[in-house]
Amino acid sequence: MTVLVAVILFGLGVVSRITATRVIYLDAILYFSGGLIGTGHHWYFNGHSELNMALSAIFSAMEVIPLTLLTLDAWDFIKVTRTQRDLSGEHIPVPHEWTFYFIMAVGTWNFFGAGVFGFLINLPIVSYFEVGTMLTVNHGHAAMMGVFGMLAIALMVFSERHVSTEAKWNGLKKYFKISFWGLNIGLLMMVIFSLFPGGIMQFRDVLENGYWHARSLHYTGQDTARLI
Repeated sequence: MTVLVAVILFGLGVVSRITATRVIYLDAILYFSGGLIGTGHHWYFNGHSELNMALSAIFSAMEVIPLTLLTLDAWDFIKVTRTQRDLSGEHIPVPHEWTFYFIMAVGTWNFFGAGVFGFLINLPIVSYFEVGTMLTVNHGHAAMMGVFGMLAIALMVFSERHVSTEAKWNGLKKYFKISFWGLNIGLLMMVIFSLFPGGIMQFRDVLENGYWHARSLHYTGQDTARLI
């Protein structure tokens, strides 16, 4: 994913070749040195040791660093570009504007969904209480849709822009704008108003009544006998 984003941003001209290459190499180093270890944060119920879980959590959290650095560099370029004007005094347009915005969404959700929300459930001391609760679902939804979903749409927008004439693209832009804001605001609302607060409430129940209770059908509201 990081390599793909780096190639697209370089193709759009918003990051330099050296920046894209450095990020790709950094990601490759992290992948080959700690990628296998990093996947261990999914294996809590396999009976792994505290040391293995701690190393897995650390390497897993580090995986978001390259794409985050790439996103920040691209955003800095755009901020500088926005202040520039051509000879007629008009603002210089951002190349593939909505592709860029979806790529920025990928970087943002990568940091919060995969990084912050992932780290909340990764460490052994919190995995004991939180893994398998709605905090895991919160991390999964924010990371999966926010990173890979937005990336898929960014690629679609990128391709559509290439095959569209200027007149046709001007008619399509409004739909991509609605899509961008609708998807991001909707995902943010799902996290803020449902999954994250629900996970915090479930975590509190774990501390008060035990993990078994917070994971039971009685707590999650799926106890059919009680509903009847």
